[in-house]
Amino acid sequence: MKNLKIESTECTFGIDFNAEKNILKFSGESRPENCPEFFSPILNWMEDYNKFLYYKIGVSVVKELTITVDFKLDYFNSTSAKYILDILLFLNKLQRENPTVLLAVNWFYKSIDEDMLDCGEEFKKMSGLTINLVSFD
Repeated sequence: MKNLKIESTECTFGIDFNAEKNILKFSGESRPENCPEFFSPILNWMEDYNKFLYYKIGVSVVKELTITVDFKLDYFNSTSAKYILDILLFLNKLQRENPTVLLAVNWFYKSIDEDMLDCGEEFKKMSGLTINLVSFD
């Protein structure tokens, strides 16, 4: 399976998804003019990744497989928030359907950015996932 790498722009966050290492990273700002167009390849890749995991787990004797998901966002608009929640709900579904999958979801926020901390807490509640809230300077 191919990795997905999208460089960040002034309006879109960067994506660095590594299927072999099971690391998914989101970083930067998200306020694209056309959210469906921007998020579509991300969601499609995640669907393919779910199939890849199912195959990967099925052909090996994997007791546990950890997927690390890092969100290190500076800003996102309300439309992007909907897609971020969709991604988190998809991860919740992925974990439920693959009992050997363990998710390590990290929500990084600047120590002075209470709004981003609040967003992480809200996403945690709405998604039903265990999300590590990680402060940094």
